[in-house]
Amino acid sequence: MSLSRFFSFHQRMRPGRWVLSLSMVAAGCGPVAVTASAPLPPLPPPSEPMLMAAPAAVRAPASRKGAVYRPAPAVVPELAQVVFFRSATASPSTGPAHVYVDGEFHAALMPNGFTRLCVAPGAHSLEAYIDDAPLYAGKSQPKTQAVLEGGRTVFVAVSEMGEGAPVPHGKREAERMLKGAREQRQVISRAVRVQPCREPSEQARRA
Repeated sequence: MSLSRFFSFHQRMRPGRWVLSLSMVAAGCGPVAVTASAPLPPLPPPSEPMLMAAPAAVRAPASRKGAVYRPAPAVVPELAQVVFFRSATASPSTGPAHVYVDGEFHAALMPNGFTRLCVAPGAHSLEAYIDDAPLYAGKSQPKTQAVLEGGRTVFVAVSEMGEGAPVPHGKREAERMLKGAREQRQVISRAVRVQPCREPSEQARRA
């Protein structure tokens, strides 16, 4: 079956909003005496841009660093599987490619690295940005959307042009490019819609 039947992209812009809140609560039976206070730090001058927070790339233990790529197993019909990888020929000097799923940080891919993830079938935003600080466009304004079918596996590569939209590949070509690639598990995913992949039972395979 061709990729075009279940993998398509379209543009979607979503304006970001800044929300700043500050609350102070004091609890107790008697009066609260304030004896001293420190002045708040001055705000940056208008000429200095305010930077967004970096993706929550919490480092995992060293034992979570992944193994060499093996052919992707089948997946149950209730899930769609995505193998997101980065070419071995990419320049390490450009830094990691931040992978976002539905606007949330999932993985950081170095050259010759990959991540395998599963989501519920349907439309999902799948993007990867290289050196996207300080705007982190994949987190604040996801634009690329893929329609994924349950029980199917798609292979997409990071675009080294830094455009965000991944490059789809057929299974044979992708697995040739993935030869020797290592799974990138050194950071913890923050993408809440990503689920553990599950393989069909032996009985389901025979049916």
